[in-house]
Amino acid sequence: MIDTMTGEKIQVCLDPEQGPFVRVAGLEDCKRLEYLLDAEYFVPYLKMKSPDFSATGGVYCFGTVADPLKLQVLLDGM
Repeated sequence: MIDTMTGEKIQVCLDPEQGPFVRVAGLEDCKRLEYLLDAEYFVPYLKMKSPDFSATGGVYCFGTVADPLKLQVLLDGM
């Protein structure tokens, strides 16, 4: 999945305590990602506000049990 605001591929990052997460800058990209995660793939997540993208985007956390490699493959297919 490409973030339309930044023009960059959305990459899964790994926090040692919180697990995998992604940052999404665009509001429309957030809506699309949430729809796909909820309705198509049934992947649980927690959306948090990001100081980098205060009004438009957010950070999606997937928890410590989520597999970051599988998440990246899923995002690459979107």
